[in-house]
Amino acid sequence: MTTLTVALHQFSAVPEIERNVQAISAAITSAAQARAQILLTCECALVGYPGAGRENLEGLNACAVADAEDLLHQRAAAADIALFLGSVSPWQGSWSNDLLACGALDQGQVGTRYRKRCLTPVDQKHFRAGQTPAWVTVAGWRLGLSICFDLRWSALWAELARGPDDPKLCGHGGADAFLNAAHMAGPDVDPSTKAHIIPAMYATRAAEWATPLALANGAAADRWLDSGAWDARGCPLPSTPLSPNLSLVTLSPRQDLHPWYALLRHLSLDGPRSD
Repeated sequence: MTTLTVALHQFSAVPEIERNVQAISAAITSAAQARAQILLTCECALVGYPGAGRENLEGLNACAVADAEDLLHQRAAAADIALFLGSVSPWQGSWSNDLLACGALDQGQVGTRYRKRCLTPVDQKHFRAGQTPAWVTVAGWRLGLSICFDLRWSALWAELARGPDDPKLCGHGGADAFLNAAHMAGPDVDPSTKAHIIPAMYATRAAEWATPLALANGAAADRWLDSGAWDARGCPLPSTPLSPNLSLVTLSPRQDLHPWYALLRHLSLDGPRSD
């Protein structure tokens, strides 16, 4: 397994889908020029996050959203980029908060849609929770998908690390890396606390499963952290800015580190011994 190059798109989505499509299309072009294999956008990048990028989802046209997704899929595929797009879709009489995999993916993977399972109180005003995990494979890397508030539920990350219950995978279906799209921003009941705690939690999710993690956060002025990545040790990775809203990170497999990290992953999957 070789390294994986991920472009992180940190921008402020607006209610006008067409303007967001233009911004994401420009990021696709820049990411392709930088030879990125993946472009990861922030949460609700296509439509704007309710309560921040837009007031609510009332009047949002599902067909217009689907058409915009298709257009971005085509542009990413033409640029040979795997696009992980923050979007929404009709779900259980309401909407779901999605991370859509499209673009240059293997046949059968395009259209894989992770629906956010852990909803904040604000989310619950606008969305219905998803029910299942999702993985997508890019360049030999199995990627476990997550969105924002999922960060706080360790059981979800354990599920992504273990992988789908599929006998064809022979027990090797767990995530090689985690992708997280987020809108980590807003008022903090204890000022400055989340700016300290949230980065530490991302580092912990990477470290506890010896699994690199990439985050694309929104560009809100009151965001708690910037987009970034952590390696399989939980250490922050350097990033290369491509533009004010786009940066590049390189993920390395845990096998490139000391064998201890592969052992840690094995022990974490097995769970604690009782004897």
